[in-house]
Amino acid sequence: MKRVDVISILAVMVIAGVILVLVFQPRSGRETYAGEDRTLELFTIMGSVPLTDREVPGRWRTSRGVTADLSAQERERLARLNAHPYLPGVRAAPVEHDVTTYDPDRAYDGINLFNSAHAPEASAMDMDGRLLHTWRFDIADVWPEVPHTLHSEFWRRVHWYDNGDVLVIFEGIGMIKLDKDSNLLWAYRDACHHQAVVTEDGKVYVLTRKAKMIPRLNKTDPVLEDAIDILTPDGKLLERCSILESVENSEYARYLRFATSYADLFHTNSIHVFDGSLAHISPLYEEGNVLVSLLTLNLIGIIDVDERRMVWAERSRRNAGWIEQHDPIALENGRLMVFDNRGYRQKSRVLEFDPFKRAIVWQYVGSSEEPFYSKTCGTNQRLPNGNTLITESDNGRAFEVTPEGEIVWEFYNPFRAGEQSQFIATLFEMRRVGKEHMDWLNEN
Repeated sequence: MKRVDVISILAVMVIAGVILVLVFQPRSGRETYAGEDRTLELFTIMGSVPLTDREVPGRWRTSRGVTADLSAQERERLARLNAHPYLPGVRAAPVEHDVTTYDPDRAYDGINLFNSAHAPEASAMDMDGRLLHTWRFDIADVWPEVPHTLHSEFWRRVHWYDNGDVLVIFEGIGMIKLDKDSNLLWAYRDACHHQAVVTEDGKVYVLTRKAKMIPRLNKTDPVLEDAIDILTPDGKLLERCSILESVENSEYARYLRFATSYADLFHTNSIHVFDGSLAHISPLYEEGNVLVSLLTLNLIGIIDVDERRMVWAERSRRNAGWIEQHDPIALENGRLMVFDNRGYRQKSRVLEFDPFKRAIVWQYVGSSEEPFYSKTCGTNQRLPNGNTLITESDNGRAFEVTPEGEIVWEFYNPFRAGEQSQFIATLFEMRRVGKEHMDWLNEN
């Protein structure tokens, strides 16, 4: 072969390589996939992708542990299923289950409330893992017209009331309220997603989204527009605050240029409503302001719902903070705690962030001996004793750590699938409350 031909071939290969890198490289910390179907992405997020050819319902996710005995064809199929973070994927589950670690002298004693992706239910258990109560309700019993989809098979998030009532979100479909005996109290049929919170006066704040044509963003395809819906205690809509408009009406509108997908513009995945108890620290924390997490922008911000305006925001950059974060919450000291899914060398961590100094003041990061990673989902809770309860959702694990990072309580989801119980259900959230908040359990 002539020298000029070799050079030409090498040049073509280099150019092709550059094009591949430019087309398929991750942007803003978000993974992209060759041939990703944006229409499928949009309808999957909305909970309207019909499911077929699945023996086990639920969401079964990647986890560490034993190696599953799968054929090459099965591995290829599972790899395709895992290609989108909200499609059902499975891998080997850990051998451990239930409560594996408990130091009663250092762990905060209370009732553990959790929901898992194995079924449309949630449970309460004690510190030793003894099941105390279970709530359950199938979507067909309230909305029989809803097609069978991934998101109709489990509860995405739950809010627990002290009297045993629960608010339940069927992702992208709607929200229901049940009493402690799982009787339906009311239903709100809108595209609710991710989280709902209840204020002291009983109002319900819930994230919703609608697919709309927004020509200023996309002239040809629909865009998912997230909103904060505020409901009466009995589930009637009071007002709706567009998160897009709140960003556009603020000095942080410049961050819109970092959106990587107009199909799912923000993927807002968390809300926290300020009750005014921290307003002495900053007017940002005035009663009724809402802390939100916009995953696609790697951004957390505060929205003044009355003004429909984002009044504060912090956007992280790769290797300088959180990436595709979840569950930012305000602590009593005015700092924010954030579940950072992928901001630390493609590993997870929990951060305590000072929004005024713009500095990370505490973090929990796993190790080779005690790995910690959840590609999607995840929650964190600061406990009254100063410890932190963390839900590592994708691995079906929850654990409590001291400020020094020592694990004093650990739980693995007992709900398994597969001939060798090698698959584990996603653990969406573990929440702990003092026993005084669940007095009604003593009546069971």
